[in-house]
Amino acid sequence: MKQRRKLLACHAEMAALKAQLEPHFLYNTLACVQALIRRDADGADLMLSDLAKYMRYASGTNELDMSDLGTEFEVADAYLRIAKRRMGKRLKVTVELDDALHGVSVPKLALHVLVVNAITHGAEPKVGPVEVAVRATLKEDMLTVSVVDDGAGLSADSLVGCLGGLGNLAGRLSLMYGDQGSLEVVEAAGGGVAATLRIPASPVGSQWREPGMVM
Repeated sequence: MKQRRKLLACHAEMAALKAQLEPHFLYNTLACVQALIRRDADGADLMLSDLAKYMRYASGTNELDMSDLGTEFEVADAYLRIAKRRMGKRLKVTVELDDALHGVSVPKLALHVLVVNAITHGAEPKVGPVEVAVRATLKEDMLTVSVVDDGAGLSADSLVGCLGGLGNLAGRLSLMYGDQGSLEVVEAAGGGVAATLRIPASPVGSQWREPGMVM
């Protein structure tokens, strides 16, 4: 019963996360597509393709709201391509994922939360060039996923804006992994923000279990 309650709570957190992400992302992207249609039809078409990829993924469900790291990176990359078309040459993006990590299981849209916050609260408010780097590493059966930007940095306003999505994600990690999962958001060296997610690594298809539970 305790595990069931936690599972239901995870679904509730996931529903709240989707409600927060989709309207902002959808409306801003469609506005950009509308502006592009007459002057760059090919660019508008590519943006719509990336939007469709994201919406198909975000609106889908599975039993435990889990995904694989390869898919998470693919969807995050689609979002970042849209951001680059909106922001132009001032945004530089680096996305690095080793082929061996594509099949690692992760909470669905976890990476997307970090990327959205890097763009919305780091890159967009900064004047001038800005860079966002997305990476994943595996060490001693612990997966680390990081999103680092050299944007506007932490401020009272940005922290208030971040709390919803990051708070939901931190809650999901706690419910799913106990003290083995963590989300850290700190000032990056040289300015900006470094957001780091750490969870135990497991292959896609392995059942999530309550930490410490024997099945």
